[in-house]
Amino acid sequence: MSDTLIRALENPAVYPHPASSVQRIETHISWVLLTGEHAYKIKKPMDFGFLDFTTLEARKYYCEEELRLNRRTAPDLYETLVSFCGSPEAPEIREGIHADAFEYGLRMRQFSPDEVLDEIPLDHPKMPEWLDSLTESLARLHAGAPAAGADVPWGDPEEVFAPVQQNFDQIQPMLRDDSEKARLKTIEEWARDTYARLRPLMAQRKAEGFVRECHGDVHLGNVALMNGEVRLFDCIEFNESFRWTDTWCDLGFLLMDLEDRGRDDLAARVLNHYLEWTGDFEGLQLLAFYKSYRAMVRCKIALLTLANPELGPDSRRELEVRYSNYIELAERYMGLPNRFCIAMCGLSGSGKTTVSSELLETMHAVRIRSDVERKRLFGLEPLAVSADTGQNIYTPEATARTYERVAELSARVLEYGYPVIADATYLRREERARLEDVAEAHAVPFVLVRCTADDSLIEQWLEERKAQGRDAAEADVKVFRKQKAQLEELDEAEQRHCLTVDTTDLEAVRKLARRLGAQFS
Repeated sequence: MSDTLIRALENPAVYPHPASSVQRIETHISWVLLTGEHAYKIKKPMDFGFLDFTTLEARKYYCEEELRLNRRTAPDLYETLVSFCGSPEAPEIREGIHADAFEYGLRMRQFSPDEVLDEIPLDHPKMPEWLDSLTESLARLHAGAPAAGADVPWGDPEEVFAPVQQNFDQIQPMLRDDSEKARLKTIEEWARDTYARLRPLMAQRKAEGFVRECHGDVHLGNVALMNGEVRLFDCIEFNESFRWTDTWCDLGFLLMDLEDRGRDDLAARVLNHYLEWTGDFEGLQLLAFYKSYRAMVRCKIALLTLANPELGPDSRRELEVRYSNYIELAERYMGLPNRFCIAMCGLSGSGKTTVSSELLETMHAVRIRSDVERKRLFGLEPLAVSADTGQNIYTPEATARTYERVAELSARVLEYGYPVIADATYLRREERARLEDVAEAHAVPFVLVRCTADDSLIEQWLEERKAQGRDAAEADVKVFRKQKAQLEELDEAEQRHCLTVDTTDLEAVRKLARRLGAQFS
């Protein structure tokens, strides 16, 4: 029946809307019919163990689930469930569920394959903006998704580790070279040791609600542009255990995908943007474990595909390179980054966040922004306008709490094994000394980066920033002039570990990033 239906759907006259031609795309679990304005997706009646579409009722249920789940992030892409009525030879396509349906599918808005992010060069000038939007969408998905209860196994430490171990068990028999087997064994031992260390944290995070109904398959191949706006699609609907996971496992896939493509800078950008929107710094402890897991899944898929005897030599070489790249990535996640503590300092509008963005992407550090953390203390999102809430979040007491929070988070990030950049004005010596004490307590290098620019230019930047409304900072020209009077200049001891940068000189900013990156690499 399925083959007959698919052949019938290749006839443009079958559709209840204009379709000059029909293109069929086939995956291992579905058919997709492209008609121009709309695309129709039909599930194959297959049973692969991890999914079972063999009954009509199951296909209807998973179509409903796919629609429900993907409308969370792509409501304009997933249009409706459709029933195929009549006969496979002469199908009638109707919206919704109908009692006489012999098959079900989804009608989606069609987009060009060229509009999927993994088909767009990562050096595209708008890629950072698109990734920021994707990260915000993912953070909002995680925030709004239901949490797994204690009565379900998802997120239990044993359930988390089972697929990790399964990867190693399934990969090992496919390896022929003894050195590759030893390499795999080293990664497996690291995964086991890391799991044993993180097991209490995994249990704690489930109890605290961080195991949620996530996406399950977040990579650039599942991100499309719709009228220039990012849409995350193709959530895993067919297996609950793949989807109900710690939010950091979801994010880890995206970060691993970017790092596999050689864009650690973009991965650092995404990581920091996610932290700004969620404040879930504790999850950093899980990141290397989950990224390694995702890389090993890709290793396994490459080896399984290599087992196909019909593959040509070019395809085999490509898969061998793919396996090699992913295993190297998994090995890299076993290491610890060099830790350091950088404090940005300078008046509001002087370009601190611009410089710290360049630093974090070059040095792969975690940034703590006082503007973001101040708002978080008052329950506000990064881009919220505090005046609209009726709250005064800029009292001396609020400022003191904010700097305490930045110092506390900086200490935690260092404890979790990551370098940290604290982005605040640091007008007072006491504030700067507190962060230096954090660095000393963790035995890491400490650097002050002082940002400067002409006053007239700073005031212009502040006005432009306020008009754009796309930054957490809210200081205006009035605040800037007040800060000038309050600034406590660096003393002689501070100047010995201070680097000053003119933020109007972009090349000087990049040179500083390269210099510090080389110093701490």
